[in-house]
Amino acid sequence: MKNILLLLLAVVSLNVQAQKKKPVKKKPMATASKSAVLAKSDNLTAEMLEKNDTYLFYTLSGKDTLFAKPIVKKEGAPAEVKIVPFTSGGAKLHLISWQQKKKIGDAKTKLENITESRTEVWDVAAKKMVFENTYTVNNITEVVWLDANKTASKTEEKIRRGGTECTLSAQGDIILKNKSQESKLVFDAKQQKFVAKK
Repeated sequence: MKNILLLLLAVVSLNVQAQKKKPVKKKPMATASKSAVLAKSDNLTAEMLEKNDTYLFYTLSGKDTLFAKPIVKKEGAPAEVKIVPFTSGGAKLHLISWQQKKKIGDAKTKLENITESRTEVWDVAAKKMVFENTYTVNNITEVVWLDANKTASKTEEKIRRGGTECTLSAQGDIILKNKSQESKLVFDAKQQKFVAKK
């Protein structure tokens, strides 16, 4: 009888232990972001903070944030970032430029490789953007069917450009050009903006 009671007690205690909830181990929080310095000049630093599905691209003037731009990852990370100090119209300015590259589509039908070149000019002392420009180059590769049954095809390549290409001259002028025209801009300190050079 004692043996049966001991056996019954052992089974019940094992059953009770099996039903106890095991403590749940908490997973350590994954570091969802990493930052990188992309360019430096004078007291300006361009940095990028990578999060789960976005980049935060920002420029610091000392410890102050000059600007911050959230960029969705599929739009492409900022690359070829440059900070160029220059003088125009007697004012000290900084040109900040970068590129974003993205792909749309697939190689079997239509693939677009898009490069977006962005340029911003900042008056750091006033913490003000005085000029901005976006220039886009889209390299398109498309498969074109030559017959209705889709038995023969050829690959066509095209380049589509949008906006105006922006460069900085040694004299501090901004030069904007596209296929048909070119214009020069100089900074007017009174108006705090770039105007056409006379």
